[in-house]
Amino acid sequence: MKKTLSIIIMVLFIIQVVSINTVTIISSPIRSIDFNSSNISNIDWWTCFHHDAQNTGYSSSETPDKGNLLWTYDTGSPVLSSPAIVDDKVYIGCGGDKRIICLNATNGNEIWRYYTVGRVYTSPAVDDGRIYIGDDGGIMYCLNAEDGAEIWTYHIVYSQIKSSPTVWDGQLYFGDTGGRIFCLNSKTGRKIWSHLSGYRIESCPAVWQGKVYFGGEDRRMHCFGAHTGRFIWRSFTTGFWIYSSPALGNGQVYVGSYDDRLYVFGAYTGRVIRIIETGSSIISSPAIWDNYVYVGSSDDRVYCLNEYGSKIWSYKTGGNVHSSPAVADGKIYVGSKDKFFYCLNAMNGSKIWSYETGAGISSSPAICNGKVYVGSDDGKLYCFGSVNDNQILVDAGGPYSEFSEESIQFNGLVSGGTPPYSWSWDFDDSDGIQSDDNHQQPIVAYNKSGWYTTTVRVTDANDFASVDTSEVVISSKNNDIIITEVNCRGLGLNAILHNNGSNTSVNIEWSISFHHGIEVYFYTIPTAFFSSGVVSRGVIDEMAPGESKIIQTSKLFGFGLIISNIDVEKEIKAINFFLLIGPSLFVLTPLLNKIIPYMNQVLI
Repeated sequence: MKKTLSIIIMVLFIIQVVSINTVTIISSPIRSIDFNSSNISNIDWWTCFHHDAQNTGYSSSETPDKGNLLWTYDTGSPVLSSPAIVDDKVYIGCGGDKRIICLNATNGNEIWRYYTVGRVYTSPAVDDGRIYIGDDGGIMYCLNAEDGAEIWTYHIVYSQIKSSPTVWDGQLYFGDTGGRIFCLNSKTGRKIWSHLSGYRIESCPAVWQGKVYFGGEDRRMHCFGAHTGRFIWRSFTTGFWIYSSPALGNGQVYVGSYDDRLYVFGAYTGRVIRIIETGSSIISSPAIWDNYVYVGSSDDRVYCLNEYGSKIWSYKTGGNVHSSPAVADGKIYVGSKDKFFYCLNAMNGSKIWSYETGAGISSSPAICNGKVYVGSDDGKLYCFGSVNDNQILVDAGGPYSEFSEESIQFNGLVSGGTPPYSWSWDFDDSDGIQSDDNHQQPIVAYNKSGWYTTTVRVTDANDFASVDTSEVVISSKNNDIIITEVNCRGLGLNAILHNNGSNTSVNIEWSISFHHGIEVYFYTIPTAFFSSGVVSRGVIDEMAPGESKIIQTSKLFGFGLIISNIDVEKEIKAINFFLLIGPSLFVLTPLLNKIIPYMNQVLI
């Protein structure tokens, strides 16, 4: 008997090891974006964290001289991700909301969204019509940049991805909290090489002249061959963790450390060239322009250093500066934990303008095509730009969501033009609510669930006008959606949902989570999907009365008794089941049902 049990454990362990890193490839073809078209060829796109593969944070774009707010987008949770801008589209991760979104760069209107398994605190990289971004569920996503369709995913077991990806020469580089640096084929998602540093990596790798550079909690900088993964050098041990992302310039590597210092290493040898002291820890990543280096510190300051490490100037903000500066047009743009977004003179550090957001700023700004974009801990993405005397721009806010018969406050913003302004709102009110409103922030309620489009028009004193629209999603607040059946088929857990009401239900959010239950016989062999928490989630656009739909998880592997929670519009069902390798091999014999009488029974 013991020999038999040992064989079973060994087989399951082998299955676990083989399935540690999984790649899922969607076979649908990608519709490429023509990045070389004549109308955009002269634009310096901000393609990834800190602009480019060297993490310089520098853009050749012109920038606004005043803090004119063009639009905002409310993500619903603090924005730690930094935006990428390509082909007049803005891409950003939405933290706690577990979404990746694509917005129109001109007006902030949402183009598409994609729901992830974990929270997204990394910044996207865009290359050749594809967007790459990781989540804290250990999944790296490759999506079609035009419509958000999934192309492939790469899953790392028992780890999180908090390192923003870098794309270079058809290869994708990123780190994980398990202390590994990965190199994947950017087209297929297949692993080319990986290395274990031993400690978590949250910084964004930099690539320069065929070499990849990164730092982590092992307190060192590392350099490997970008194509082969061949070890080149490892720096001496700094005084504390490295969360700052390295920036490459002038044949040198610039990186901050939690030990209050900025380090400069030789890019070819890893030899330390100089060490610059600041007043506190450095999480901010340096920006490089010409022979100047700019970096924020937790001592509330932004520093400017020359190529010899001498401090040229520093600017004191009212909070920690974890945001990484962006440089363009002789100006420095950076956020602070004091809620303000700053524009400083790059040569002398004097303040040109500032703008107060609703909370501290952790996100790093991006600059493109005359506009500056930055996220805030208040959950909003802000866009600043220039407005001429006759130009008026209105932002309808949103997108908005609420239950039927509940009030929504609409928030209109206007820039430029000549006050006073006149406002006119149309709420797409086919269900009998007021058809218009002349207030800047009207409050209305929709009677029925559905998808609506609200339109706002603003006219200034000189009769110049601007129009904007926003999406409104109204959900049914009754419990029409019920879970009628739970089963295990195709190596996944499935649930059947049914609309038991008389109205069409829209925007139906669901999630399936797993938690370790009572472990039977030996112990649960863990896999990626057995980490406690949500492993699958999504939104059903709409369900007609009497309609049924199936939701399901990814494949499951393991051994033991597992607890699962299925949450649909706040209706939660718990189910206990015994898992042997996969659900399609469930052991549901009468004997086991007697041993575990509540096995596979819905508990509610």
